[in-house]
Amino acid sequence: MFRFLVCAVLASSLAGPGLANAQQEELCSETAKIVFVAVTERAKGKSSETVKRAVQKRDGAFDRRFLPAVGPVVDWVFAIEETDLRAADANQTIATRYRRECLSFQP
Repeated sequence: MFRFLVCAVLASSLAGPGLANAQQEELCSETAKIVFVAVTERAKGKSSETVKRAVQKRDGAFDRRFLPAVGPVVDWVFAIEETDLRAADANQTIATRYRRECLSFQP
């Protein structure tokens, strides 16, 4: 499931063909921040649409150029099994796994 989202995000308008390492690092780091916030908000019981709005309003939490990724990333977070969200550090664990998979993606 992680790899599917990474492919979707990288294939979006955020990334073009031949994504350079520095660009991929930035893309993965910034979208991992979105994952962190989305997992945190979902764990609080908020709806997908509420989380999308909350993430988009977080000034300074991540680079605003990555706003187009909020919808697909939040949708992906809501596809994660509820049991995976119960750990105290689920937000950090899931964001870290996402970032690692994103960085390992090779088109």
